[in-house]
Amino acid sequence: RQHDHAQADALRYAITLLYLETKLNKRPALLERIGEHLDRLGTPERDMLQAPETLQALAEAYTDTIGTLPQRVRVVGDPQFLKPRESANRVRALLLGGIRAARLWRQVGGRRWHLLFRRRRLLDSCDALLRR
Repeated sequence: RQHDHAQADALRYAITLLYLETKLNKRPALLERIGEHLDRLGTPERDMLQAPETLQALAEAYTDTIGTLPQRVRVVGDPQFLKPRESANRVRALLLGGIRAARLWRQVGGRRWHLLFRRRRLLDSCDALLRR
C-alpha cells in the first residue's frame, strides 16, 4: 500500500513538473533568468553538487523563476523534515532538476499521457538502463 502511494506521488510530481515546464516554456524572460542564475553558479565540481551553497543557489533559481508561476508543486512529507532551510533548498533544487528533465522529455517527444499509458514500458527501459 505504501508503495502504491509512493508511485502515485511520483506520478503526480512528474505530471505537475511537465505542466510547469509547458508554462515556463511560454515565458522566455523566466527561462533567461534561470540561465542567468545557472551562469552565476558556474559548473560546480561533482563533489560540490550537494554543498549547501550550491543547493541554495539552485533553490534561489527555482524560487525566483518557477516559484513565481501560479501553479505550485505540492510536496508531501513530514513538515518536521521539510521545514528546515537546508531541506527546503534541497527540495527546490530537485524540483529545478525535475523541470530540466521535463524539458528534455518534451524535446525527445515525451508527453504527459505517455506517463499514464506507457508507464510499464518506461519503467522497463529505466530498469534496463540501470542494469548497464
